Amino acid sequence: MAMLIVFVLLVLGISNYTARQIIVDASIQQQEQVARLYEREIIKTKEELKEYTRIIAKDPQIKQYLYAITRIGADAESLGKLFAKKYGATTDLNIIIFSDTKTILLNNNHQPVTEKIIKITNSQTPKLLYLTEQNHLSIVTYSPIRYKGEKVGSVVVRFIIDNQWLDSLPRNPGSHIFIVKNNHIIATTSTDFKGEFTAIDNHINFNNERYRLVPIRIIEAAENAPQLWLAESETRLFSPLLKFNKHSLIIIISSSLILLFLGIIAIKRISHTIKDLVIAAEKMTQGEKPEIKRSNSSTEIASLYNQFADMVDAIHERDRSLKDANEKLRKISITDELSQLYNRRHLADIFPKLQAQAERSQLSLCAILCDIDFFKKVNDKYGHIAGDQCLIQFSDLLRKITRANDYLFRMGGEEFLILSLTSSIDESIKLAEKICHASEASPVKWEDQFIQITVSCGISCSKSHHSSDSKQSLLSHLISSADHALYQAKNNGRNQVCTGKNENSTIDA
Repeated sequence: MAMLIVFVLLVLGISNYTARQIIVDASIQQQEQVARLYEREIIKTKEELKEYTRIIAKDPQIKQYLYAITRIGADAESLGKLFAKKYGATTDLNIIIFSDTKTILLNNNHQPVTEKIIKITNSQTPKLLYLTEQNHLSIVTYSPIRYKGEKVGSVVVRFIIDNQWLDSLPRNPGSHIFIVKNNHIIATTSTDFKGEFTAIDNHINFNNERYRLVPIRIIEAAENAPQLWLAESETRLFSPLLKFNKHSLIIIISSSLILLFLGIIAIKRISHTIKDLVIAAEKMTQGEKPEIKRSNSSTEIASLYNQFADMVDAIHERDRSLKDANEKLRKISITDELSQLYNRRHLADIFPKLQAQAERSQLSLCAILCDIDFFKKVNDKYGHIAGDQCLIQFSDLLRKITRANDYLFRMGGEEFLILSLTSSIDESIKLAEKICHASEASPVKWEDQFIQITVSCGISCSKSHHSSDSKQSLLSHLISSADHALYQAKNNGRNQVCTGKNENSTIDA
């Protein structure tokens, strides 16, 4: 019996060592994968900050308001109202707009503006940098705002990484995130850590526990740059295994045969669970999103497995949220705010696809350029708000009259563009005539009166399907030819349809 006990203890020791190595390897892979996920998330945040800063800096209305405030002396409060109307509340981001004299014109969530932030507004080029404060790290993007080549101000977008934001990240129990600079903790998820942060061989010790560290590399190498660390408690990691060994030893003392039997069963369960964890971690390392079925067991290893599954689910949900946010931002960047049609920026993106479809289907690619007649008189007589209402109603009319596969753009002001695939120019002429008649028959109701509007249209079609044709030159030719036809329609008395140079015809609406 003594030999049997020795044999069982030996088997248990070997199994314990093997299980410990598997847990260590799986934990290291998991910890590194989580760190990489955090890196990707913060990189996405940086790219979103850059894009958001670029959109604000390029916004024509923001530029005009800044020019009016800094050069004409307009009220700065109007800028805040415009910003709230166009971009709404952005609780996660601190947007600050300065005049060219460094006066703060907008601070959306009233975060403190430090000298460090004011200093970067001296730059003439866009920047992304990191600022460390007493209890947080800020990712800051900056861009000057220019109106007609003159700098009239600047925009700073700041994302604050503090204790609250770190706590929102999914992580395992017993793990913590630290932001450290010069061995001083700027922000952390741990409320128990005291003293300086001194790492030795990528490990730290506190509260009688040993933590393994993995760097979160998001900040470009620079002198005295802050560091982000993901700390995993090795003590807690091996706690389930230690408890299991104690229980096993009690069973061995009471009955070696029962211990041997239970030990084999326990090893199989541990190995199976850890194997699943390793497989899931490998899939995550390869960029996949594994679907993990939770265990119904009540063991500590099963609990660790289920906690890992919860973390993966949380990461999936956060990825979906980021994807939705990116889609909303993309839609804002390609859509005209007033008309809800595509803007001119999106025209260059969609045209190559439309041309390729025309080549495959052997159809003509037609451009209909529409312009509301005497629109300036409408603004002068009724006001710009009434003019905006005319543009909105005309945009709705275009959506109702055109086909589902036609592409509608607001080119600027009162000018609109329709791109469509047709078998002949006659289809485009009929569509343009229909637009002219419908516009004339649908006066815009404004307050207690009706505003009568008419529309002139210019049409240009291309029947070229040669792959050697430059897509950019074809687009320029279509727009130029349609614009020439529109000019002819205006000269001929307006409220009519004219075709391009190749067709050379005028159609009365």
